[in-house]
Amino acid sequence: RLVTGFAPGAFEGTELKAKFIEALFVASEWSSSWSQPIPKPRETNILLLFRTLANVFQEKISLSGTWSGKTLEYLSQTPYSALNKAQRVALATILFNASCVALRTPVEKVFFQQLISLILQILNSENVDSEAAYRALVGLGNLLYAAKAQSLLNIGNSGDIVR
Repeated sequence: RLVTGFAPGAFEGTELKAKFIEALFVASEWSSSWSQPIPKPRETNILLLFRTLANVFQEKISLSGTWSGKTLEYLSQTPYSALNKAQRVALATILFNASCVALRTPVEKVFFQQLISLILQILNSENVDSEAAYRALVGLGNLLYAAKAQSLLNIGNSGDIVR
């Protein structure tokens, strides 16, 4: 987590970054069952994974390569109801940080669609924690602004966001 936060240049190559991200998901036992209760060590590892990913999506990060889309693909597999409060806030922080990157860096339409889909999943599922919902809402606002600036949003298809 510290390496991603304080030495982001350590993963400049997209192939190295993809392998690192993949290793994080493996270490957190991501593909294991999500049945409740989740063992405490795995719960902690998932929280650390989310916090590390939040550090990865920094202002000057390059979204080139497959790592960013693959990361969002993994995150979309998360059964939100299985997460505790800290994990929910950390997941919302990842999406918020990714939306901040989208404000400063041109993003591919696929990445935009994945990100907005994840944010909407949180907003549809969150009924307890206002902090996670707030971060997701700010991320949604960032994405809408970025989409307008980058011509990523077709107004005719924006009904998905309003639902």
